[in-house]
Amino acid sequence: DHLEGRTEYLHHEHRLMHKNGEYRTMLSRGLAARDTSGRAYGLGGSLSDVSERKVMEARLRHEASHDGLTGLPNRRALLHVLDRAVRQRVRRGDYLFAVLHVDLDRFSLVNSTAGQVAGDQVLAAAGSRLQSCVRPGDFVARLDSDEFIVLVNGVGGSADAVRVADRIQHAIRTPFRLEGQEVYT
Repeated sequence: DHLEGRTEYLHHEHRLMHKNGEYRTMLSRGLAARDTSGRAYGLGGSLSDVSERKVMEARLRHEASHDGLTGLPNRRALLHVLDRAVRQRVRRGDYLFAVLHVDLDRFSLVNSTAGQVAGDQVLAAAGSRLQSCVRPGDFVARLDSDEFIVLVNGVGGSADAVRVADRIQHAIRTPFRLEGQEVYT
């Protein structure tokens, strides 16, 4: 495109395999030298390894959509996934999904008696337990403090959602073990 005059300059990212077998992301930049009629007769530019920048960008995107404590998707990611589910429901009238709100009862008591570090451990463990209660296509997010949302995709009816809710209640009722102590929520 640049050589044919459709772009002002050449700017292209691509991957190359390094001799060690690892892929590197390369940025090619250039500018064509043109004669008086506008025809390109040469190209000058540079090739830069931008792999570290791409890794950092991916990390920043992940951090913007995930909770730092639990590693679960956050409210922003949840809203995106909910929007997709609603759109799918509109497109396919037979598609059903369930949204379950999970709030850890007595969590403030855990924080005040065992400390914030213990509270953080309970939240991280609760997030793991919630993920173990759902199927691969379902979605678990940390909404706020001790609140989580579970999106159950493709349910056949309310009975399916109730079964998942029962699994979640059982998993969360099981005591959390922190430094030899059992903590209940």
